Amino acid sequence: MKRLVALVLLVAVFVPVSARIKIGIAQIGDSGSPSELLNSFRELISVEPEIDLIVGPDCALGGRENKARIKLTYFPDSVVYEAADTFEVSREVVAALDTLCELARAHSITILPGTIWEVDSFCRVFRTVPIISPRGIIVATRRKLRQLYRAPFIDPTIKLDTVFTHDGSSYTYLITISNEAMDLPKLYSASASADIWILMQWNYVDDVNQLVEQLEFSDSVAWSVVYNVFPDSIYDSLLTSGWISDSSLVVISSRAEHSGAFWLNALSLDTTQQVIPGYTQVSSGAIVNVDPYSRDPLGRIVVVAKDSFGAPQESVFTFVVNPDSSYMEFDWTDSNGVAEFDVKLYGQYTVVTVRWGSIVRPTESMVTVNYINPVCTLNVLAYDTTGIFEDLSGSEPGVVVFPNPSSYISFSVPAGIDRVEVVDIGGRMVGKAVATRKGLITWRPRSSLPAGIYFIRGSSGRIYGKIIVIK
Repeated sequence: MKRLVALVLLVAVFVPVSARIKIGIAQIGDSGSPSELLNSFRELISVEPEIDLIVGPDCALGGRENKARIKLTYFPDSVVYEAADTFEVSREVVAALDTLCELARAHSITILPGTIWEVDSFCRVFRTVPIISPRGIIVATRRKLRQLYRAPFIDPTIKLDTVFTHDGSSYTYLITISNEAMDLPKLYSASASADIWILMQWNYVDDVNQLVEQLEFSDSVAWSVVYNVFPDSIYDSLLTSGWISDSSLVVISSRAEHSGAFWLNALSLDTTQQVIPGYTQVSSGAIVNVDPYSRDPLGRIVVVAKDSFGAPQESVFTFVVNPDSSYMEFDWTDSNGVAEFDVKLYGQYTVVTVRWGSIVRPTESMVTVNYINPVCTLNVLAYDTTGIFEDLSGSEPGVVVFPNPSSYISFSVPAGIDRVEVVDIGGRMVGKAVATRKGLITWRPRSSLPAGIYFIRGSSGRIYGKIIVIK
């Protein structure tokens, strides 16, 4: 019986219902002190008591001038710290570490407080990040690498680490300290890509606030500003070497009053935005609530179909193309006349609505989903009719082409039609298409096909519709 109970507890702990991580990003002034860092951490915890990870900036404890020196003693499962001298600032850092360990233990948080000045027994000095576990002890460290060469006393700390969350999920993270992001891939090979890239800095990135404002909160992104603040030279070598991936979450903590987070691939979208809906800004930093494995929808497109008397219309086929045309979704309106689509990119969407034996107006619409307007509702009218989408030579009803004109073609067809031919105005076949999903055939013209007017021909030889191909 005891073994059965233990199994039940294991399932409860390690199989989360919803995998998410809540990250607090500390933000302190350029002349910040250990007490200011602690106040920032306390505020983040008060805003989100179930926070999983808190990140501090480079030189957060001891400043840039190397006035506070801390001696670390390494054991297999823990690291013990003490002041390496009698200076008051060193004692302040030790007291701050004591408090941080207490906060980590009291709230089950992983804390990365930023760098301290570590002195080893050979009087070598390192900028070191203590990794404080939810048990309230330092379990590992991350030493800043030496520029241009490897060192055996630094090598073991250059790796991906793992954070475990309150809901039982886990994520890998990579720490880089100020300007080492470009040098690290030159010296060390990646074994895997990090879910989260944590950049601890002083003022390496000039204005993270402006960067985050553009990527997360601006209705119209000024990409020239984004690329000026965060050029690809900062992250390109990490990306191409595999230390991080396009889908990594970037977390930046800074002493220069600039901190924040964003998705790395938000930098490459240009015409759309991919933001973090669970983003909270506070006076001393920010909190993000995300699942790096599955992006949260930023909003929705809601299609509502009714007839001229206001009655809901079921089975209106709705086809949605996202802003960069990288994917398409479709669904039918339900008994309430409603079809809903989650939106994971900000930008302009194409929405096509059709129904067999009906005229739907509008057939094709452009809707914009953005930070100001995250939910867009499109109302359409569906009229029963015995007519067809476009009458061509007495053709039978049933084939609808969308978008039209287009550089790719989708056929919305009734049951019974499983393949069609595409012919030019001279009757020469230029392509075939076979239904891969019920009611939907998609065909992309070959690149050499000239722009112009083409026709859909069934296996019986009947012409069902007209296509306009554009380049």
